[in-house]
Amino acid sequence: DLRIMAQVGTTIGLGLLFDTFIVRAFMMPAIATLLGRWFWWPLVVRTRPPRARAERAAYQV
Repeated sequence: DLRIMAQVGTTIGLGLLFDTFIVRAFMMPAIATLLGRWFWWPLVVRTRPPRARAERAAYQV
């Protein structure tokens, strides 16, 4: 039925707008403030080991 499809589409559209403008604009910064440093995961980022010269030479053009 066309009315049911229109209702489903409207519901999905309103949910998308709610998520975009409310959840991502207000809730995520609030959650980040509440969690503090625990919000950022991983806390320690390991550096990559340096590549060998042969690998660097192979990528140079």
